[in-house]
Amino acid sequence: MHSQDLYDSRFLPYGSQLIPLAAILTVLGREWEPHPAREKLARWYWCGVPGELYGGSTESRFARDLLEVVDWIRGAGPEPSTVFDAEFAPARLLTMRTRNNAAYKGVYSLLLREGARATG
Repeated sequence: MHSQDLYDSRFLPYGSQLIPLAAILTVLGREWEPHPAREKLARWYWCGVPGELYGGSTESRFARDLLEVVDWIRGAGPEPSTVFDAEFAPARLLTMRTRNNAAYKGVYSLLLREGARATG
């Protein structure tokens, strides 16, 4: 997560998304290390956050992401459904009110990643 500038678990949008991430990295072994593979992993991760795809029942998403992301990185499959299905309505920014909201944490993390400074 350091490559995504996530250094503090307080700002981690979905802890549940770490489960399929760990499984994906385990299956891939060292195949995740080249830059194109890391870019795809980052794209998958960040599509799941603002799309709020890891907020509800996630067991079927975990299994699907494991298979689809591994195949995508290996060049043996299309873009994963988590990437393809991700949508973010800009009006959603107006309804994020609590710091515990995953989408709020995701936006906050992206702002930090782009150079904003955390306070307090």
